[in-house]
Amino acid sequence: MSWLLVIHVVCAGLWLGCVLVEVTFERVLAGLQTREFLAKLHYWVDLLIELPAFLIVLATGQQMLNSATPTVPLHVMTGAGSIAILANIYCVWLVVRRRSYVVAGDMEGYERADRMQHRVGGVVLLGILIAMAAGIWNVA
Repeated sequence: MSWLLVIHVVCAGLWLGCVLVEVTFERVLAGLQTREFLAKLHYWVDLLIELPAFLIVLATGQQMLNSATPTVPLHVMTGAGSIAILANIYCVWLVVRRRSYVVAGDMEGYERADRMQHRVGGVVLLGILIAMAAGIWNVA
């Protein structure tokens, strides 16, 4: 296994782990009194861990794609991974907006951003899972 693939797989796992942890604390910390804490926590996890992880997945995936033999699983993997990355970029923006709303005391804005972030987050999770399944299928 090449070092590029190892980095790619480790960062994809880290990315998936971040998404699953965020889903967990979004459910557990959903009360009114924890909105500010939740918004800050999610903000910092996105900026310090999740964003670098999926950008590394994008960069290493692009590097490996240059030498890959085109296959159906590869097209599924790159398509689902691209959708997940684009959706996650939008989610990061929503998380930043949500935090700014809670800091400003705009609870209506917070709720709008929160609902949209959860919907788009579902797309991210589904895209990651499909891309990982296609990656496993590609090497099997």
